Amino acid sequence: MRLGRLALACAALAGAACGGRSDGQAPPRPGDAAAVEAAPADVPERPLGLPEHAAFQWRRRGGHPAYQMARKAEAAGQWEVVVKTCRQALTADPSHLEAAWLLAAGLGRLGKLDELLEPLHLAVAGDFAKWGQASLDNPAFAAFLDTPAGKAWARRVEQDRAAYTAALARSLIVTAGGELFAYDPKGPRWHRLTHTYGAVIGGLPVPSEKRLVYVTRQRARGKREITLAVGVVDLGRGRTIGATELGTKGPITVASSAKESPGVWIGTRGVRGASWQVLDDVGKLTPLPPRTLRPPGAWLDVVGKTVRPRTLPVRDITADFDDKGLASAIRIGRSNRILSVPSPGLIDGNSLAWSPDGAQLAFVAQLDDECGQGAPNAAAYVADATTGALRELERAAGGLGVDWLSDGRPVVAGDKGVSTVDASGGPLVIEGAEGLLAPRVRPKCSPTDDDAPPPEDPEGADAAGAAGDAAPAPAPSPPPPPAPPTPPVAAPPGARPPPAPAPPTPPVAAPPGARPPTPPASPTPPVATPPGARPPASPTPPVAAPPGARPPASPTPPVAAPPGARPPASPTAPAGARPPTSPATAPSAVSPPASTPAPGAGSGAPKK
Repeated sequence: MRLGRLALACAALAGAACGGRSDGQAPPRPGDAAAVEAAPADVPERPLGLPEHAAFQWRRRGGHPAYQMARKAEAAGQWEVVVKTCRQALTADPSHLEAAWLLAAGLGRLGKLDELLEPLHLAVAGDFAKWGQASLDNPAFAAFLDTPAGKAWARRVEQDRAAYTAALARSLIVTAGGELFAYDPKGPRWHRLTHTYGAVIGGLPVPSEKRLVYVTRQRARGKREITLAVGVVDLGRGRTIGATELGTKGPITVASSAKESPGVWIGTRGVRGASWQVLDDVGKLTPLPPRTLRPPGAWLDVVGKTVRPRTLPVRDITADFDDKGLASAIRIGRSNRILSVPSPGLIDGNSLAWSPDGAQLAFVAQLDDECGQGAPNAAAYVADATTGALRELERAAGGLGVDWLSDGRPVVAGDKGVSTVDASGGPLVIEGAEGLLAPRVRPKCSPTDDDAPPPEDPEGADAAGAAGDAAPAPAPSPPPPPAPPTPPVAAPPGARPPPAPAPPTPPVAAPPGARPPTPPASPTPPVATPPGARPPASPTPPVAAPPGARPPASPTPPVAAPPGARPPASPTAPAGARPPTSPATAPSAVSPPASTPAPGAGSGAPKK
């Protein structure tokens, strides 16, 4: 009896040592959903975003070749290979977020639910905008989400969504590599907002709607043509709506409406005026009725690669802005202070930006009417709204942009990148940031005489591209090239009529015959003698004979000689023929050379 009880006890101990369960049920196998039952009630929190912009550049690091192999295996449905190669990628680069996401999806497809939480959490925490909501919608995670661990993960996503939107609210929107990022000074942390392969060219903030609209210039799907596309970042919900292709290169106008036909308005110009479409929250375009007017508020003008924000009017600011949005001075309404920059500087009204507390105003000013090659001609300023005191922040040759951090520190995008100020008031460069949401304000001044048009001027670049041959345009303007080929035109100022006299050369030939001698200036004495002959010349009937003799040239050989003498310019023959001919022609041909300015004025040609 004792031996039997001892045997049972040993069997129980052996079962426990082997992982058995006292309830007689077999232990869960790895990968079974039952194994996820033991998961913690809550998924621990992880910092959202990445510590620096360079951390997003995993495509340049060592793990990317293995990830590319995993993508090929995914296309072939080889999920075991996907899992293997993604793990290789993460071994080479633990921060490769795309490899972490694909690994989690592969594990979900293979039913290995107890292994997918770690890579899934890594990917979503690093890029919440891309994978936060996707982790709840992707079919690869459906079985996982039905488990207690999956339900804990769904709670984690909602908690992270609240933290993410709070981070976006205090972040500065910057551009880097053709993408939009939210830079959170707390940490700091970087949050990627768009995934367009570097196609973003500009954006429009809509603070009242807690969203921003972005514009991309990209290749149309399945085609080689370039098209513009428009997308939306919902800052209030932490979601990004991918860019919808418009099927046009532009130009377009982009605005936002919260009341009538709410959504993003996109206008294109045609023969019959502007036509508008509205883009809704799911990326669907709907035409608006004809003759629809642009909604009130700020908008973007997009021409080619150039995006120009139009933000005027700005609250509490009055000024006499010109058609380019420039003014020599502006007035702050609350304090009645007038702000201006040293003459001939002009303030760009579309760059005006109030600080979060409304106590300060930042703006960009054009410093001069002319742009020197590489010379700083734009300056960023901050003004105190109460006292009107101005403080210059930075100067640049390639344009400037201004904005504010949520803590009240000004931000400048200039020749040296994007910078703000640290606690001590010194410059603090935001490494990796290339620009702000609004493109830099570039000087709208004319180039100096010794400078070519600045290559960074977007208007000049677009004009050349639209005209197709804008460069040669200045060449035709100076007609001197044709002038040199005809020296006679320069010699006799009265030769400006050559265009008219050219057809009737035979009749005008004789009087012009007198003109050639005039250029020498020395033959002026002969010119004087004909004037003496003028009085008798008027009554003389033979006046008709020489003109009639000119066409035939046979009745009076001497008359024929002067016309023939013009090409060779033989002075002797015309001189001999002139005495008899000049009295006849003197009243109409000699008087003009006597007063050279008169023919120029009477010919209708502009004075040289």
